[in-house]
Amino acid sequence: MVLVLLGAGCALAPPTAPIEPEGQIEVLGHALDFSTRVLPRDWMIEGSHPPSTRLNVAIKDGVPALRVVGGEPFVLARVTNIRLVVSPYLSWSRLLDPPPGPLHPVGLVIGFNGGDATAVNRRPPNRNWFGTTLPLHDRELRIAWGDESPGRNAFDPTDAGTRVRRYVRAWGPERLEAWRHEAIDLAALYAQAWPNDDVALARITYIGVAATADQPAAAYLYGIRLSR
Repeated sequence: MVLVLLGAGCALAPPTAPIEPEGQIEVLGHALDFSTRVLPRDWMIEGSHPPSTRLNVAIKDGVPALRVVGGEPFVLARVTNIRLVVSPYLSWSRLLDPPPGPLHPVGLVIGFNGGDATAVNRRPPNRNWFGTTLPLHDRELRIAWGDESPGRNAFDPTDAGTRVRRYVRAWGPERLEAWRHEAIDLAALYAQAWPNDDVALARITYIGVAATADQPAAAYLYGIRLSR
């Protein structure tokens, strides 16, 4: 349980995900020991807690995985604290139910802090630039999945220059309704999204999944891992 000091306007820091000796963080394994009803202490939800019909653990094609359904906006994130350049590679396995639109309503979300070195954007450590319950961050990267339209495997140009960027990966017609392993270089994407930042100063403060209110399509995820 995350205790919030409403009167003071700040939150007690929850524990962070453990870092293995080789610099790896197992964000979400096969989800067998993960409860979406009573979250582990190093996980948190931004927004109202979704019902079990939208967030639960399910067996999909013999694999225990986190099932996340769009149609209601929320972020489920695990708290981390590691330098981006130390463990820049994020990998996962996913299976997507086909959405009715060009973008899937469920994606991954990564929060960063410290890379924006300009004094005007510095904040005291007990304040969050975004004013949310998520861990302290000054940048947020969202990984989305989309159809084969031009501009996939690229950043959304409509949010250029902002603190929240969306990178859209093409899912491909053969990549839906079947398990697929994927990986990205977060350091490279960070440098592309915010070219004036100092990547060496950035820390990853949370990793999780985000759902939008667009469509009620499901995504199944497991094996979310951060490594060097």
